[in-house]
Amino acid sequence: MTDSRSLVLITRPRSDSESFAALLSEQGLDHLIEPMIEIEPVDQARVDLSNCQAILFTSANGVRAFADLSKERSLPVIAVGPASAAQARKVGFSDVTASGGNVERLAETVVEKLRPQRGLLFHAAGSVTAGDLLGLLSAEGFETRRQAIYRSVVATAFSSDARSAIKEGHVLAATFFSPRTAAAFARVIATEGLEVFTKDVRALCLSQAVADAAVADGLVWQEILVASATDQNAMAELACAALGRSKGIA
Repeated sequence: MTDSRSLVLITRPRSDSESFAALLSEQGLDHLIEPMIEIEPVDQARVDLSNCQAILFTSANGVRAFADLSKERSLPVIAVGPASAAQARKVGFSDVTASGGNVERLAETVVEKLRPQRGLLFHAAGSVTAGDLLGLLSAEGFETRRQAIYRSVVATAFSSDARSAIKEGHVLAATFFSPRTAAAFARVIATEGLEVFTKDVRALCLSQAVADAAVADGLVWQEILVASATDQNAMAELACAALGRSKGIA
């Protein structure tokens, strides 16, 4: 730790946190990974791609779970954003399109690139989904086969390291990449009676929807900041700005 109050708390699932932590380290920012949600496979989940023309990924977790279940890599992929698109390429897909970061933009991209008569869409989903992707696509004539292949397990308590860091004032900023992680953090803060400590912490949020979740149950922050784009580079830049660092992210 470079000083006594320099930690950035990372609340993403651990599988997503490592690459973001590396970005922060490159900028000289110390961090503590404290997942508010962890990802587990759904028991006996199976992938049925019969009559499908494309695969839809709404998270990098969906890509990883799919890759564990299927060797299929030839179908086109439309991903909700750059992180899930990058993960799709990493596991071996070559025809990958990144959308604009939410299900509405994902549906728009599907309509632009695909045609309903060419076949079904396979959505590699979590057990809990945000937005009404199926409804949006159905309105455009598409039939979507959604399969829950992973589930999110929400944290109910902090680790001893995170609890101590928060109480001792070492956490200057907490990063939130989804409304669910922000809301989970707010619940654990309340459960453990630590609300007073967030008044000295900046909440760094991927979007306004995430920022709204970060004030669940009246939680008060020193400041709530929203990233300029929905990707981890923008979040790393926000962390640099919030902690007074001037370095840019390549």
